[in-house]
Amino acid sequence: MKKLLVHYSILCILSIVLLSCSRSIKGEGEVTTKELKISPVKEILANGSYRLIYLYDSNNPRIVIESYKNLIDNLKIDDSKGKLTISEIDNVKDPDLYNVYVYNPQIETFDIHDLVNVDINSQLRVSKLSINLNDVSKLIANTVITDELNVNVSDVSKINLKGTSNTLHLNASDTSDFTAPFLEVSEANVELSDVATAEINVKSKLVGRISDNTKITVIGNPAKNIQQKDLAVINFK
Repeated sequence: MKKLLVHYSILCILSIVLLSCSRSIKGEGEVTTKELKISPVKEILANGSYRLIYLYDSNNPRIVIESYKNLIDNLKIDDSKGKLTISEIDNVKDPDLYNVYVYNPQIETFDIHDLVNVDINSQLRVSKLSINLNDVSKLIANTVITDELNVNVSDVSKINLKGTSNTLHLNASDTSDFTAPFLEVSEANVELSDVATAEINVKSKLVGRISDNTKITVIGNPAKNIQQKDLAVINFK
């Protein structure tokens, strides 16, 4: 019954996304760019259907928007109180070129929603990193170096990480996916529910709980204290 409810909720999310797209605008005109100066921030909150690219720059914090002429002013941007908030004025349909480049010092929190795809193209080195993904959002980071990593993924969101972290706190639900076979973690605390999937690389200690129809793949041979309920599956490599 719970599995059916999960699938129903995911269908509702996708229906809302499709409905919003039916009332959306489409990119038209020549391709152009627009640059905006911003204050240094430590947190990014992003809503919409664009691609967000983070690049490290401690000297000249700014945003560069690359898209069609009628979309270049379609974003609402606020950089107050150390938080960068980006959202759309009008929903955009089938964006094939809708890029938002964020040049900024190190970011500590990513809060990503809707259809936003995040590429972290610079090394991300912070003592504590928090990532929250939901809806149909995605995030890819190739070099994360942190002491504490907190990740929450839900709905149909997906995340792929590489790098190192002393600790990982992972909460995954719905049909979300956490893929990080090349993220070396010393200790991990995981909680998976519904039909979420995960792949993690743990050296020393793994604790937590997996339930419902979840599946987790563990690389390494850590000390284990993990509860396995319902039809949940755990594989070790």
